[in-house]
Order: sequence, then structure tokens, then C-alpha cells
Amino acid sequence: MQYQPFVLDQESAKQADAGGRIENGGEYVGTIKSMEFITANTGTQGFEIEFETDSREHANITIWTTKSDGTPLSGSHKVNALLACIGVRGLTPTDKKMEKYDFESKQRVVQVCVVAPEAEGKRVGLLLQRENYTNKSGQPRHQMNFYASFQEKTKLMAKEILDRKTTAELFPKALDRLMLNPTVDRKGNSTQQNQNSGNGYSNSSPGYGGQPDYGFGNTQGYENQPPINNRQSPDLDDDLPF
Repeated sequence: MQYQPFVLDQESAKQADAGGRIENGGEYVGTIKSMEFITANTGTQGFEIEFETDSREHANITIWTTKSDGTPLSGSHKVNALLACIGVRGLTPTDKKMEKYDFESKQRVVQVCVVAPEAEGKRVGLLLQRENYTNKSGQPRHQMNFYASFQEKTKLMAKEILDRKTTAELFPKALDRLMLNPTVDRKGNSTQQNQNSGNGYSNSSPGYGGQPDYGFGNTQGYENQPPINNRQSPDLDDDLPF
């Protein structure tokens, strides 16, 4: 057998120890591997995003958008901001077979999920905040929560993209605010509070009552509007920058 010489590839060497779960709050750039439509036991609807960085670190991020009675949650603003950052005008529920962890069998199994194909493979920047908590067995755990999104190359945030700005003025402010509290601790059992808040937590985590809404300005009175899925967005026109 003929063997070829092997020469050190520095970038390849760096990748050997890369990967694993995202552990710390901060700024991340990567790819949306999947964006799944989900429904909680309470009927609250939202999305679960599988995100992977260029160094193969990953996180599953949950954002609740609509209560069971159709009332929009603040998470809908975060999803709209994300769409502006990835240049997508809408998400179409589409059946797809995916390998996911099954808590009953305690293993990964192939399931039919409802996903948004428009978001799959899109590049984006995310600001993530770490949340520490204790599971039902008393073991310490953590998860990464959606704080804000930005355009990968320009670092423009949603409002700047829609206003056709060319300088990223909001991103440094958002990052500074996040880094004041890159890690939070979950207090008590607040599943319902989380789903009512719409923030980017999993099913058993609390909401950030005072977290800023970067990208879409004042949301006062939003809760009195018709359900988000049944309301024509003012941005869905030919004047969008994407």
C-alpha cells in the first residue's frame, strides 16, 4: 500500500478539541441546524432552535411565542427579529423526520417533527445567556437562553436592518448589557411564568421580566392585538431589504 506524507494542518488541529455544549453567556456566530414548531402541555406554542457555532459548540434554544388562547407573547418579537437577521420573511410548518432525544426511552430516536425549512442552514449571530438550575433529582444543570440576535457579517440588529442602517450601533449596547449578567440562576418552579413571558427558556425555566426588546422598539399594547399567526405583518411587503 502506498502512503501519502502527512503534514500538520493548524486549523484541523484546532478542531480536534472543539465541539460540545455551549457553556458561557456571550456572543456566538454559527448556523441554525433546525427550527422546530413546538407546543407545551399547556397549549403554549413556540420554537425550538438547534444552533451550532463554527467551532461545533451547540445549544438548543426555546422561544415561546403564543399562548393557548392565541395571545402573543414577547417571544414573538424575538422570532421576528431573528427572521430579519437571517433575511427570511416567514416560516412554513413542514413535516420532517429528525433524530431527537426521547425522555421516556432515554435515547435518541427518529421522530416526525414540524420544522421551518426556511431557517435551516441560515447563518446568524446570537447573544446567549447562561441559566443555572437544579433538576428534579437535585443535580446542578444549565441551559443557554436566547437574549438577542444580529446579522452575522455586519452585526446589525433587526431594527437597523429594517431601517437600512449601515452602522451597528445597537449591538455593542446589547452585548454590554448581557455581559453585566451573563449568567442567571433559576428561582423556584416557574414553568407557567416562562410560557407566559415568551422568553427563550425551556419548558421549566422562568422569564426575564425586564429584559430589553432589541430590534422592535416599544411593545406597549401588543398584547391586545390579534394573534400573531392571524395578523398580516406590516413588514411583509416589497419594501423589505431582503
